Amino acid sequence: MTKGQKKNLKKSQQRQKKRVEKTTAEITQQYKYLADEGAPMEDITDRLASTSVQESRRPAAEEAAKGEASKNGSEQDDVSKRIKNIRKKLRQIDDLQVKIDGGIEPDQMQLDKIAKRATFQEELESLESWVTS
Repeated sequence: MTKGQKKNLKKSQQRQKKRVEKTTAEITQQYKYLADEGAPMEDITDRLASTSVQESRRPAAEEAAKGEASKNGSEQDDVSKRIKNIRKKLRQIDDLQVKIDGGIEPDQMQLDKIAKRATFQEELESLESWVTS
């Protein structure tokens, strides 16, 4: 990233970019450490599969919700909390799906949680559209 590109990013985006770069560097360092130890490739792959770098989960809609005080204060806070909770559940479902794809056998509760993903996604979109209106 050049200095010219850095100026075009907001401060929060610059901080997020730094966090992602730092996490990526840590993952790379872990991989090199494991490879230098002579660990079997399966162990390295398993450890890296459980590690992830994620972009910010806070879209512009939530940022707008924080700055906008014109709507009912407590109702706005409740919706923001619900959005946050739904995002957390979706993140957990994504992490669980990665583990299942990696070969872990899920129990019935985990399968039920994955089945609810579409419902959570629809509710999130509905709440975000309410916040931006």
